[in-house]
Amino acid sequence: PQNVPVQNNKDYRYLIESDLSVGHQSVKVNGTELHKEDDAHDNEFFSPRTTLSLFSLHTGNNDSYPARSNIRLFATKIWDGDEILRDFVPCVDSLGQAGLYDRVTERVFKSSTAYSFETQVGVCTNWLSATPGTRPDRRIDYIESNGTNDYIDVGVMAKDGVEMETVMEWVTVPTDGAFVGAKTDTLTNDAEKVGVRFFPYHHWNDHDSGHRIGYNGQLPGNSGVATAGTKYRIKSHLDVGDQWYTVETFQNGNWSAPVRVERAYANPVDTGLPLYLFAVNFDGVPRYLGQARVYKLKFWEKQPNGSYKLTREFVPCMKDGKAMLWDRVSETFFRNRGRYLISGGGNERKWRENSMAIVIR
Repeated sequence: PQNVPVQNNKDYRYLIESDLSVGHQSVKVNGTELHKEDDAHDNEFFSPRTTLSLFSLHTGNNDSYPARSNIRLFATKIWDGDEILRDFVPCVDSLGQAGLYDRVTERVFKSSTAYSFETQVGVCTNWLSATPGTRPDRRIDYIESNGTNDYIDVGVMAKDGVEMETVMEWVTVPTDGAFVGAKTDTLTNDAEKVGVRFFPYHHWNDHDSGHRIGYNGQLPGNSGVATAGTKYRIKSHLDVGDQWYTVETFQNGNWSAPVRVERAYANPVDTGLPLYLFAVNFDGVPRYLGQARVYKLKFWEKQPNGSYKLTREFVPCMKDGKAMLWDRVSETFFRNRGRYLISGGGNERKWRENSMAIVIR
């Protein structure tokens, strides 16, 4: 291969494009092709079965060879054929730590070593699925997930002291699907003592099609069977030693009397994970996705003085032709983190902030 002179000026930038598809290996630097190889290598030649490492060579056996010079990165994109897998943007999180924000997975990737990346510019939001912006274009009645890869990071930590109120319905009653939750392990036979699971509300398997909340998601009760197409108003409270929820059903234009289920579970819980809507945040990966509609969604979080503060008040809305949630508290849009767009429906009304109606009879 040809060589390219390395500029000693630290501000000199390189645009490097490499193609390692079988039979089309090439490297371009600043638009100049330096190397091209058309040999159709066997697929195994390009299948080391280990992950790529940035700023080092990863051998696959926990050894690595870090770069021998300081490198400044402005952007990185990785494709698999025509599908983009990573679209990295340098960012800084709320604690001031630098990392790479991936537009595809909407996750932040940070250094695997004890040392942080250095940076002086950039910013990241605390909730990566959120976008500050102007008011919504118009309101809608609900947003709906398709149950395959639609979920929203609501930016509320799954820990003791969360209250939730929602009006929702299952589009399809799932075998084991979540409306909102987080967990850090797999289930065991002793789910009461092992693992960290936090479910303000979900659905528990097809053998017991009831409403569930709780630290382990299995709070039993007589709240009735969850059915598709029925609108429910769920209120849940999850704090150490104090768990309860109420379920109301909307029928014939009225809400039924609430059915309350409660339990005292003494062990404290802090998953360290933000809650996902329409899925369980399983160590940062969406699992147990549920196909559901949400008409209303609020979260309160317990404060150090014991009071509860409203931290999310979501309104289904349309913005630039896309359905999403508008949070009145943070004045921020919360959008889908999956590969498919959240859909919306029902009546559409022009957005009015703090509007007032006066009726004279």
